[in-house]
Amino acid sequence: MTSYIDRLRPGSFRGVPFKTPSHEHEGGRRGSVHEYPARDDITAQDLGQAPDRFSITAIVIGRDYDIARDALIKALRQPGPGKLVHRYFATEIDVLLEPNKTYRIVESEQDGGKATFTIPFIRAGLATNPSVTSDRSQRVNEAADKALSNIKVQWNRDADQHGPEWLRDQLVGAINNVNSTVASAGDQSVFSGAIKTLGKQDFLTLLVTQMRYQDPLQPQDNTAYVAQLAQFSQLEGTQNINTSIDDLGKKITDLVGNQSNSASAITNASATNLIGKYARVNAEDIAYVSGQNGGVTLNVHTDAGTDPVLSILDKDGAIVNVVPLTSGTEAQVNWDGSKMDGTKAATGNYTLKVTSRDGTAQAGYAYFENKVNGISYAKDGVRLEINGQQIGMDQVLHVGDEPLASDN
Repeated sequence: MTSYIDRLRPGSFRGVPFKTPSHEHEGGRRGSVHEYPARDDITAQDLGQAPDRFSITAIVIGRDYDIARDALIKALRQPGPGKLVHRYFATEIDVLLEPNKTYRIVESEQDGGKATFTIPFIRAGLATNPSVTSDRSQRVNEAADKALSNIKVQWNRDADQHGPEWLRDQLVGAINNVNSTVASAGDQSVFSGAIKTLGKQDFLTLLVTQMRYQDPLQPQDNTAYVAQLAQFSQLEGTQNINTSIDDLGKKITDLVGNQSNSASAITNASATNLIGKYARVNAEDIAYVSGQNGGVTLNVHTDAGTDPVLSILDKDGAIVNVVPLTSGTEAQVNWDGSKMDGTKAATGNYTLKVTSRDGTAQAGYAYFENKVNGISYAKDGVRLEINGQQIGMDQVLHVGDEPLASDN
């Protein structure tokens, strides 16, 4: 039977681990109390759950505690919510650094190799800012009412001008057109031939029809007529430009495709010259097997004038360990699987990053170097066969007759 100790989890924030000797938690419900003059009773109103607040005491300790301290400071300075692994609640919580409050760090010579953080967190909620949207239903109803009103006005005007015989002929003709259309459609949809957009010919037809049936006593306003002509010209010009752009795009696509094929052919032919040469390849990740003897040996290049460290990260991007490096060197680093809290890492793939101490800039790279044994061709390009692996050309850092490391 397990106890609560077995259910505790190592604490961390944004993947940066730390020890948690203690914590405080505040929670509850929000409410509003209404008091009235000359009355002994009150009214209490429940306004919902109060936000959870966490005061975490986080400690980073050890020979490289300063690296872990800087990593935690960087995580706390990032904007937006982050993932807090709560040791005592044994769960992951989305939190923010509580607004208008700050974290505190305590370090002393007496407690060398140790930094103690007091961090005020608040549970991050959902973004519920109000947004303004248009009432589309209301706009459609208003447009329909306006169109119906205009139709009624036009219909009454035509009926008054042409008399009841015109009205009868119009109704009979409309009914006959509907019957004829439905009868000829059969099992097919009446609207199968409908178009979704209006072209310049449709625009011109509408304009001419409008002029043909305008009221002689209230003809189209000259300003409005000129504006509609300008819209027609703009529509025609825009469609012509779009057609030209489409044609130009097809020509550019064909040209780029032809150039790409030519470049691929040249690359494939010249890649055979790499066989037998030494290639240095960027090692972005490693495979670690828990319990293996000797751990994993890594080759690392560091840039001059930097304060570099090698960070080893798990599949979730959390920092597993940090190894200090010397700038401007080629070095071998052995990782025995130890994590920053002293425990051993699990079997799996781990990501390697060589950065400045504060993690803001790249300061080198991890690599392996060996002879190219062969070439293979894939859809994504040429691949080099090194150490039994197929390596893409985008991972190759250097190719030469001798290993690059021998020059140092």
